[in-house]
Amino acid sequence: MNLRSAMAVALIALAQPALASDDPKVANCEATADIARMAMLERKKGQNQDEATAFLMSDAAQIDALYHQVVPAMVGWIYTLEAQHLNESAVTAFRAQCLDYAS
Repeated sequence: MNLRSAMAVALIALAQPALASDDPKVANCEATADIARMAMLERKKGQNQDEATAFLMSDAAQIDALYHQVVPAMVGWIYTLEAQHLNESAVTAFRAQCLDYAS
């Protein structure tokens, strides 16, 4: 994991809001992985980083406001990936790193 990815995981782990899940860490990692997935889709649609961030922060994206603080970091990470890594494997790897992060 590179420094930017580690920083994103650390930031997201610190953001852990209370959700309806029995395990807040799992719920947090799922929510942030969904944000990564949505950012990836925006990039694949041809949106630039600013457009993707603005969309994900909008009501249209339906992301809980508790997670808005991590959207820029997640979008930034997605836009550092090479095109061949824009797939579900990147989201799965992020989720695994998030769950493995010792909080």
